[in-house]
Amino acid sequence: MAPMRRSFTGARLVSLAALALGLLLPVVAAAAPSAADKASARELGKDAEAALAQKDYAAAADKYAKAEALFHAPTLLLGLARAQVGLGRLVDAQETYQRLVNETLPPNAPKLFTDAVQAAKTEVGAIAGRISWITVNVTGVDAPSVTIDGAAIPAAALGVRRAIDPGSHEIVVSVQGAVAKRVSVVLGEGQSQTVPLAVEPPPKADVPPSGSGPAKPPEPPPRPRSSSPGPWIIGGIGLAALVAGGVTGGLTLQKKSAVTSDGCVDSLNGGGPACPTQAGLDDAGAGRTLGLVTTISLSVGGAALAAGAIWLGVSRSNQSTARFGVVPSASGATWRMEATW
Repeated sequence: MAPMRRSFTGARLVSLAALALGLLLPVVAAAAPSAADKASARELGKDAEAALAQKDYAAAADKYAKAEALFHAPTLLLGLARAQVGLGRLVDAQETYQRLVNETLPPNAPKLFTDAVQAAKTEVGAIAGRISWITVNVTGVDAPSVTIDGAAIPAAALGVRRAIDPGSHEIVVSVQGAVAKRVSVVLGEGQSQTVPLAVEPPPKADVPPSGSGPAKPPEPPPRPRSSSPGPWIIGGIGLAALVAGGVTGGLTLQKKSAVTSDGCVDSLNGGGPACPTQAGLDDAGAGRTLGLVTTISLSVGGAALAAGAIWLGVSRSNQSTARFGVVPSASGATWRMEATW
């Protein structure tokens, strides 16, 4: 049994060694930049150092960051931290210095590297007292969204001191996606400030009582009643009848004049002496017919116009729909108009 136990232990050690080697290979590969990367980092470092000497801090920070991404060197980190200090980004500079301070150099590290670490230990202490601190307290709402200069602040950072660069800053509090409060603060170097922000909670939606079901939507307003063409049709008929009555009335007068000139003055009234000519008799008959038509046309036209006007007035006053009808009651030449609604 003992040899089997030793064999199992040996296999286990081999497996662990293989696993460790597999985990180590990516680290070794990542720590070994190519010759081209080293050359690019060297040129970027020279350009960054020249920009820092000319106090072009933005260009220096950009070039140092790119060089450090290609090839890690303590001298590049030190230059990046100094450029960040020149830009007033003291919080970023402190973290860059701290990376350099925490770095463990090999015993045979170049003197430039060891000098960079020593310089970082000295300079980080100089900017620690210049960093400002802010505490944002939001009350009145739950789970607000807070940003400082557009950068989101985690919920865990609300109500606690937070490192911030000196200068002017804008704080925005949003609730349910809508901006609820916006304030500006100015902090001097090394200053600490608490910013209380009381926010009114948004109005709550009306909730129906339990068991009553969802709230009914409001009833739509009553649709306006469409205008009926009936009054205009009857009015048009009445107007046409009046025009026709006027025309036949004129013709009746013409026939009366013709009959009078033929010596049949009383023939239009029926019962006069016979006319001396056949033309006179024809004119007398035509005149009587035209007179009857004129009477009927004028009666119907007047009644239709009156009915249309009444119907229109009733419709516009939102009363019941009116119905009109022309009911002839032929007693001689009279007609009767009846309207019901």
